[in-house]
Amino acid sequence: TTEMIREFLSSPDERTARGRLLAHPFWRGPFHDGRSSKAMMNLFERLRQLKQANIIADVIAFQPTVAVTDEAYEKAMALNLERASTDGNLVLALVGNVHARLTQWQFSGKSFLPMAGHLPRGQTLSYNIGDNGGAQWACFAEPSAKSGTECGPRDHGPAEHQYSRGFVQNAGEGKPYSGYLNLGTATTASGPAIIE
Repeated sequence: TTEMIREFLSSPDERTARGRLLAHPFWRGPFHDGRSSKAMMNLFERLRQLKQANIIADVIAFQPTVAVTDEAYEKAMALNLERASTDGNLVLALVGNVHARLTQWQFSGKSFLPMAGHLPRGQTLSYNIGDNGGAQWACFAEPSAKSGTECGPRDHGPAEHQYSRGFVQNAGEGKPYSGYLNLGTATTASGPAIIE
């Protein structure tokens, strides 16, 4: 929750702040995808440093808590993000690449407009992150798993093209993203911050 994040960011004692944050049920399930990873905990720790140095103003959770699906979910996420953008402040949102799309997306025979497509066009830039191969920690449908979902490291092999680090802008309207942020390196899978 946003309150949990704000408490973590403002705590003067790093060890206490980390312990309280990791005590939240968010880190314990129901399944461990990338949102509860060691990398996410490291990101929170870096954001805490930036907040205490007055480099950033705030960090919020904007994932909807209402039980809606497809486009209604995407609209709710966009609305939560717009509410966070007050007084003309620059907002940086980290989401998966489907949510970041500016154009229609097709999945399981349905077509819907993802979150970024519901944000004000003239005020929104959306970048897809690209890598030079490697691995990811992800969750996939697995009928043999207890929950029907299995999470773990997945090798996605070498990239077809090896890109240099940096931004690449897309030209013209109708593209799924404003451009790409190429990492210029292979990725590694980051496991859960807490394993029970």
